[in-house]
Amino acid sequence: MEHTFLVYQIVEEDGTEQWICEFPDLKGCIGVGDTYQEAVDEGMVNKDVWIETAREMGRTIPSPKNYDTAEYSGRFNLRLPRSLHRNLAIMAHQEGISLNSFCISLLAEGVGEKRVHSIVDI
Repeated sequence: MEHTFLVYQIVEEDGTEQWICEFPDLKGCIGVGDTYQEAVDEGMVNKDVWIETAREMGRTIPSPKNYDTAEYSGRFNLRLPRSLHRNLAIMAHQEGISLNSFCISLLAEGVGEKRVHSIVDI
């Protein structure tokens, strides 16, 4: 199994678009390009260089994590400032939905905002 990578697009304030290919298991290992394919191609080259450099330096190379078969319960605890908790509760009430549902919609919107186009095992 190879390391999983994420590919997403970033749009700058001036309208400039860039594609990013990122390897979550290999901290700091990315590829950038003007197109999806350019980012992936650069990411693959950078992944090989990252691993080779880590070996040369005697560092441990993280084992690939299989995100598809990992167990996810759908639950996690989150600590936040009381003022944010209060504001979220007020906004959820205004929307007429539970705090849980409101937070899920905000998280989903935020993830969608990153425009993650693919998560691929290579």
